[in-house]
Amino acid sequence: SFLYINKKRKFATEPAVFTPKHCCCCCCCCCCLSCQGNTESCSSSSAVMAQLLALCALCAALCALGGAASSIKFNITTTNIAASWQSSEFGNRCFRDTAVLEQWDYFHTTDTPDSHGCQWLLIKLFRAIRVQSVTVYGRAAVPSRAQNIEILLSDRLPSGLNASGDSCYGTLSGSLSSLTQCGVTQSEQTQTHKVACSYSGCPNLTEYILLRKNVRNETYKYLKYINFQALEVEEASQNAQIYRCEVSGGRLSNCRLNALQTLKNGDRACMKVCPPCQLPTTDAASCHIAAPSGRITQLRVNGNPDFFLIVIFIPTAESQGGNFTCNFNCSNELPQSATEPIGFFEEKPRSVSIEPSNRVQIGSRIFLAPGMEFHFSFITEAAYPSPIHACRLVRTSERETKEDTSGVQLHPFTERSLTDASSNKSHAITKISEYRLNISAHMQAAGQKIQCVSTVGESSGKVGKSISLPELVVQSKPEFLLPPITDWKDGHSVSVAVDSTTDSSVSTSHRCLLETRDGNRSLNLTQGTNQLSTFKMNVDRHWGSPASLVCLVNQSGLIQTWTRHRLPKVLYKAEGLAIRISSGDLVSDEEASFSVTASDSGYPAALHQCRIESKSLGEDKTAESDGSSHWRFTPQRGHNGERIRCDVVQKLSGSLIFSQTVNSSKLEVKYRAIVTWPSKIAPKKEGEALSFVVLADGNPEPSSQCWLQLVSGA
Repeated sequence: SFLYINKKRKFATEPAVFTPKHCCCCCCCCCCLSCQGNTESCSSSSAVMAQLLALCALCAALCALGGAASSIKFNITTTNIAASWQSSEFGNRCFRDTAVLEQWDYFHTTDTPDSHGCQWLLIKLFRAIRVQSVTVYGRAAVPSRAQNIEILLSDRLPSGLNASGDSCYGTLSGSLSSLTQCGVTQSEQTQTHKVACSYSGCPNLTEYILLRKNVRNETYKYLKYINFQALEVEEASQNAQIYRCEVSGGRLSNCRLNALQTLKNGDRACMKVCPPCQLPTTDAASCHIAAPSGRITQLRVNGNPDFFLIVIFIPTAESQGGNFTCNFNCSNELPQSATEPIGFFEEKPRSVSIEPSNRVQIGSRIFLAPGMEFHFSFITEAAYPSPIHACRLVRTSERETKEDTSGVQLHPFTERSLTDASSNKSHAITKISEYRLNISAHMQAAGQKIQCVSTVGESSGKVGKSISLPELVVQSKPEFLLPPITDWKDGHSVSVAVDSTTDSSVSTSHRCLLETRDGNRSLNLTQGTNQLSTFKMNVDRHWGSPASLVCLVNQSGLIQTWTRHRLPKVLYKAEGLAIRISSGDLVSDEEASFSVTASDSGYPAALHQCRIESKSLGEDKTAESDGSSHWRFTPQRGHNGERIRCDVVQKLSGSLIFSQTVNSSKLEVKYRAIVTWPSKIAPKKEGEALSFVVLADGNPEPSSQCWLQLVSGA
C-alpha cells in the first residue's frame, strides 16, 4: 500500500519543510524526509547512514512502481526563500527579513507605485520546483488589496531587475520575457485567492515568483497597495501529469489537472500527458480507458515524447466511473504509469430548496424571536458534479430566477456532501450548506430577502431560490385576569385567565402552576384560545401566604418566558369560637368580664358584636390577632338564666364575607333575696289554723325560717 503525502498550510505556526523528493512508501517516508537534502542530521554513524541511504533508494524505486505522488502545499516564509525584492515597503520591513507567519501577520507595500505604475514582490525560492498553483490569502479587514495581483513564474532571475547590494528594494525595467504568467487573483470579495497555473506545455521549473499589481489607474488610495496575509505554493508532482485541455486554432489552451471528473455527454476530451521520464519514441507510451465493467479500450497516442503526448477520446456512458491510464516504458528507468479517474456526466439537480430550521412558519410567513440567529439550510439534491452554493442578502424586488451578485454574501456555518443512495445514481451528490444569520429590524425595513444560487458544472446552469427574511416576534406582555378578591373563599372554585394578546400572528400557549408554601401544583386548562388560556382551581386556605400563579408563556417555541402573579389572600371563617366568662361568680350589680375566643382567627379580621337579650354590651370590637376580644359588663338579677350572644362578622372592602353567632352558656347571677310578705292576713278565731305565704326571691335559692312573736314579746 502507498501513502500520498500532502502537507496542508498552517497559519502563524510553523512553515512546511522544503523537501526535494516526495516519498510514497509508508516505511520510507521518515527516511526520505529526514535525510534527503540534509544529511548532517543523519551522519552520526556511517553504518546507520548507509542503511538510511539504502532505504531511501528502495523507497524511490517503490515510488516509481507505485504511481505518481500528489502535490505538496507549503507556505512561503523566510525559512524557505533565498532572497526577495520589492517595489516599496510599509513600516520599514522587507519581506525576506520578516517571517510573515511568525512575527508580522501580513505583507504590505506603500501606496506609491514604481515608474511603471506597479507594486510588486519578487521571491527567489531555495530550489527550483514545478508550480501547480499559488494561493494569496488576503487580510480579513481589507480583502480587496489582494485582488488583481498578477502571478508570474521564471526559472531564472529577470534581466530587468535592478537592485543595489543587499537592499531588498529594486526596480523592474526592460524585458520580462523570461517570466510566464500563472494567472491573476480575481476581483471577488473573498479572502482566499487560489490561482491555478495553466500551461500550454508541461510545467517548467520555477525558481522565481513575481507578484505584480498595476495600480496606475486606481483613484482610491487604499487600492494602491499590495497587502496580503500569507502565500501558499502548491508544487506539482514530478511524476507523470495528465491535463485536459481545450483546442482553439490548432493550439492547446486552458489545460487543467483533475479535469476528467466532470463530463458532458458526447464531449471530446483532449488529454495532454507529461511523461515522468525520458521516452525513446512515442510508441513507448500506451494509453487506455478501463471501464467499470472491465472492458479495456486502447487509445491512440500522438505528440513528441520530449515535450508532451496527446490523447483524444470521447467519454461514453460506459466509461463513467472508470480510469484513463497511460503506461510508460522509460529509457533509463523502471516502467511507470499514471492514472486519471474518469468522472460522470453532469446531472441536473433533482431539487433545490431553502429549508429554515429554528423558525415558525404560518403560510408563507416566517417568524423568529428577536436576538435569535436564523438557521437555514440550502440544499441541492442529487446533482453531479458537486454543486457550488452561494447565498446573499438581496433586495426583495429582485426576481427569484435572477442572480443578484451585488448583495451581501453570506458564509456557510457548515457544509457537507452526501452521495445518492439510489443505485442508478450512486455518483450523484447532495450538498447541504447550513447558514446562521442574525436578523435585525433594519434588514426588514430595508426590504431584503435571502437569495441562494446553486451552480452545477458548466452546462447545467444555475438554479436560484429565495426566501423572505423572518418577521421578528414581539414578546408578549401577559395579563392575568382574576375574579374579585371577595370570591377567593376557602373551598370555593375560581377561574383564572392569562391573556397574552399581541399583534403577532404566531400562536401563544400557556402552562401554569400554582406556587404554594407546600410546593407547586399543575393546573388543568379548562378553556384555551390563541393567546388566552383559562384555568380552574379550588381555593384552599392551606396554600399559605402568599400563593402565586406562575405561567410559562410559549410563543410558538420562539419566545418562552416565565411570569408570576401573586394571588389574593384566601378568605376563610374564624373557627373554634367560644365565649369564656372570667372565673368567679357573677354577682348582681358587681362588674364582671368575658372574652370571645377563636381557635383560628380567619381572614379577614372579624368584628365582634355582643349583647344579652337584645341589649348591647358596648361598642363593636375588632378581634385581636388571635381572634379574641375582651368585654366588661355589670350583671343584673334579670340576667340570670340568659345567654351572652356575640355576632362574629368578617368584612372586606365593605362587603360582608362571613357572619356567625356564638352563644355563652346560661348565666348564673347571684343576688340578694327579696322577701315579700302577704299584704294582709285574715283574722282567725282561736283554734283556727293560720296559713300565709312569704315569698323570698334570691340566688342562690334562699331557705326561710319563721317565728311567731307574741304580744308579750316572747
